[in-house]
Amino acid sequence: MKEKVILFLCLASVAIGIVLTIKSVGLGENYASNVLRQHGGNMDTATYVIFLQEYINTFRDLGLVLMVIGGLGGVVVIHNSQN
Repeated sequence: MKEKVILFLCLASVAIGIVLTIKSVGLGENYASNVLRQHGGNMDTATYVIFLQEYINTFRDLGLVLMVIGGLGGVVVIHNSQN
């Protein structure tokens, strides 16, 4: 029973990671737009692009980390259940 829960959590982690990686551009744009609004709608273009790139990179990296950790965890759980 415990192995099934851990396997489910690993697969959920992989799924969330895939979604974050795919949606990283849209999420980054939303967060960068929020920063722009907080600055009253006025911001240097170069500064906005930096915020945009960093938010996109953050969501992409988080998604990749979740996919790798979830995938490796799933492999370990499956391998241990066969022994």
